[in-house]
Amino acid sequence: YYRLKMVDNDGSFTYSDVRIVKSDGATAQLVVSPNPFINQFVVTASLETGESDVSIMMTDTRGAIVLQRKISGLTEGRKKIQVNAPDWLAKGIYFLRVNTRKGTPVYVKLVKQ
Repeated sequence: YYRLKMVDNDGSFTYSDVRIVKSDGATAQLVVSPNPFINQFVVTASLETGESDVSIMMTDTRGAIVLQRKISGLTEGRKKIQVNAPDWLAKGIYFLRVNTRKGTPVYVKLVKQ
């Protein structure tokens, strides 16, 4: 369930109607930590049966790919994937895209300190 709180410039606010959010279960459950990160971070993904491959792509705010990685041969369940950032990677905001074979892409905003 969700609802929105809409705030006007004068500080007054209203709430939207409550909506139900349904998922088809195809999206991977994903946690990235720590965020912000310094030199490395860990992607924790809950994989379903048949999701043995995970691809990770990190882009900068201009859309340039700064890191790409594919991990194969994983088994179902909760998996932790350690990702080391390139030494030349500057401090700033990045976007991480994680794909599994069956699921839809999951996007996470990351900050490098």
